[in-house]
Amino acid sequence: MRLARAEHERILLAAVAAGDGEVVEHTGHGLTAVFPDPVGAVRAAVDGQRRLVAARSTLGPRMGLHTVPATPTAEDRAGPGPALAARVMEAGRGGQVLVSEAIASLVRHALPHDVGLVDLGERHLPGLDHPLGLWALQGAGLGDPAGPELASPSSGAEVLVGRDRELATLRAAFGTAAAGRPTIVLLVGEAGIGKTRLADEAAVLARAAGMRVLRGEADAAVRQPMELWRGVYPPSRSCR
Repeated sequence: MRLARAEHERILLAAVAAGDGEVVEHTGHGLTAVFPDPVGAVRAAVDGQRRLVAARSTLGPRMGLHTVPATPTAEDRAGPGPALAARVMEAGRGGQVLVSEAIASLVRHALPHDVGLVDLGERHLPGLDHPLGLWALQGAGLGDPAGPELASPSSGAEVLVGRDRELATLRAAFGTAAAGRPTIVLLVGEAGIGKTRLADEAAVLARAAGMRVLRGEADAAVRQPMELWRGVYPPSRSCR
C-alpha cells in the first residue's frame, strides 16, 4: 500500500509532538523541528522512522540530527542548527537516521534499549569547511548503517542525480559568461532540497571550464548589508 503524503506528514507530526518538539518549517518533502533536549529528538526520530516503515512509506524517509547551543528565539530556529541538521540528513540514505558527533556524545547512555550507535567516521558535508563526525542509529526499522545504501565519505566526487535540467542551465550560463556576457544564476528553494550540493557542483563545472571560482557565505545570525560579498572581496581591498 502506498503511503499518502498527508499520512506521511501526520506520522512525523505525531512523533515530533511526542518528543516535545516544535515544527519550525515544512520543506515540501518533510519538515524541520527543534527539541528542548537531544534525547527527545532521538526518540522522536526513532518513533517516526519506525512508524513510517510500518506504514510502508515509499518516500524514502531519512533523518538527520544535530545540536547547537541556543536560546528560544526566532533567529536560533532559523540559524545554523537546523541547516547543519539538514546537511547531516543529506549524507544518509532512505531508512537511515544519522546524528552528529555532538548528538551522539549526549545520548549514547540514554538511547532506547533496542537502539545502538554506529560510528561512520568523519564526513565532508557540503557547505562546511571542516569534516563532521557522523553516527548512524542502529535497530529494527532504522535502515542498515553498514549496508550499500550508506553514503560514502564525500570529497566532492559523488554523482549528482536528478538535476539534469539545472545542470544544463548552469552550463548554458557558463557558456554565456565565457563569451563575455555577464550572467547571474540564482538557486532558490526550501531548506534541505540540495541547493548547496548543486552550488558545489556548479563550482566544479566552472573550474573544469577554466573559470575562477570565488566563494562567499552569510550567517543567518549576523545580518549585515552585503555580508555575502565580504568573503569574496575582503575589506582590505577597495572597490572603485
